[in-house]
Amino acid sequence: MLRQVSDNFYIMTRGDLRWTQKEFAYLKRNTIKDIFYPVPKDFVEDAISGMYFGEQCLVKPCKMVMLNFDVKNGVKYSLRGIIGVDFKMDENDKSYIQVRVIGCKSITNAPAATAKSNNAVIMKTGRDMLEWWKKFSIQGKFAYIKLNGMEDVLGFYWKLGWRFLNHPKARHALSDDNWKVRINKLNAINMLKGYDPCWLEKQRSILLDKYFDRFLEGYYSDTKIKKYTFKDNIYDIYKLSGTRRRHHLGLRYHGYTMYWYP
Repeated sequence: MLRQVSDNFYIMTRGDLRWTQKEFAYLKRNTIKDIFYPVPKDFVEDAISGMYFGEQCLVKPCKMVMLNFDVKNGVKYSLRGIIGVDFKMDENDKSYIQVRVIGCKSITNAPAATAKSNNAVIMKTGRDMLEWWKKFSIQGKFAYIKLNGMEDVLGFYWKLGWRFLNHPKARHALSDDNWKVRINKLNAINMLKGYDPCWLEKQRSILLDKYFDRFLEGYYSDTKIKKYTFKDNIYDIYKLSGTRRRHHLGLRYHGYTMYWYP
């Protein structure tokens, strides 16, 4: 069921439309809430296990799941991280890897992590997991890797080489220096502690609206905008005016599309 691909990483591959009963039970048991926090549990379960109505598949589960275990002397201990991926073709018939969901417990500034390190427990981070998939994409000759990042981790992905444009060498693409300024501004807001949450959200929203929201999938889609024709209490709280603005707020839930090219 699990195939070991490194000291810490194990892979499970879905062979049919559904996981087998044994695989499904294993994934359900190991979809640990604190690994993915603050990503909603339903979103995680849909990405990893899928969503079904009887025999009808409403949301297909990811094709491959990689589990990241803490290891000591070759023996698996606690689960630290999970990443679920799909393999797809884009409109130009280029194959790429889609990261459906990723979560990993931090190993920094944690007494438990320090104790494990002192006892020769080998731990791998979320960065290590992404680096493994980068190497996999190169060996598999995939054109790129695609993921959707939430606004609080865009700086992390940027630092690891992920970019917002799916054609990074296009003539209209801004230089990295220009984008670093924007990323640093967003990081500065994300790192603020002890401030009023509403004020923080307002400051972050101004920055996202000005520079980042254009990279939300469906940002320019008139079809999707129709879903936000009517106001509800959530949008009234944010005092947003206009259907398009409410549409963009809804898209932020799904994250900002970023790409990594070999």
